[in-house]
Amino acid sequence: MGFFRGLGVALGSTIFTVFLIFSILMMEIAGFTSFQNVKAISSDILKGQLFSQISQSDMTTMQSMLLYQCSQSSQAALPLGAQQNIILNCNDIRNTDKSKLPDLVVSALIKDAYYKKYDCSFMDCLKNGGSQNFLVILSNEGNQFYRSVQTYFMIASLAGLILLAASLKTWVGRLKTVGFDLVFTGLPFLLVGYVESMSFSLISLPEQVQSTTRPIIDAFFTSMKSKFIIVLVVGAALLIAGFALGIYLSKKADRKK
Repeated sequence: MGFFRGLGVALGSTIFTVFLIFSILMMEIAGFTSFQNVKAISSDILKGQLFSQISQSDMTTMQSMLLYQCSQSSQAALPLGAQQNIILNCNDIRNTDKSKLPDLVVSALIKDAYYKKYDCSFMDCLKNGGSQNFLVILSNEGNQFYRSVQTYFMIASLAGLILLAASLKTWVGRLKTVGFDLVFTGLPFLLVGYVESMSFSLISLPEQVQSTTRPIIDAFFTSMKSKFIIVLVVGAALLIAGFALGIYLSKKADRKK
């Protein structure tokens, strides 16, 4: 029985910590790929690519074309490339100044791309390759995939915790082992701030892009770091509780003698 208990402790501890890390990381990725974050990251980049070379007279022509379509329909189509049209709501067009028209177009473009229905599953899209298929990574479909995987990781981590607790005979051992695992899990991730700083120093981005993406990436790393700090604090508390309980039970046993 001792061998199997030891195996259960080792296996349960590994499953618990590994899938706890994965579930937290997947939680952050799911939050990072939400529509609002993708829109915030992409808006200025797309606006610069699509409208940086368009003059005011061209903008006036575009607005007139869209308003003409709106005189005959509730929606207007703006061609972007040979095979892509952006559908805009005419009420939005009428209520938008010419200077804000790029924001309206970019917002509709991002929304169409984010909520696009793919003919392949998330994993199949990645396997098939192609720039259009890889956009699934930052899509609603990708976001739903990350959230579902996060759920499975959390269930696996819970199963590891149950196996670990069942393999230990005493509450002192359970508190100490789980506490140590949580401290071991949370401690290395206090360095994520250094990883973030290093990544920005190694990757050279245009100032406009960096000013847009930096706050979002900062929020991503800060949120991830805070979750691992919580894991670390809970682990330390369990360790202290385990040692305190062990001392209490030892003194109680001595008094009985």
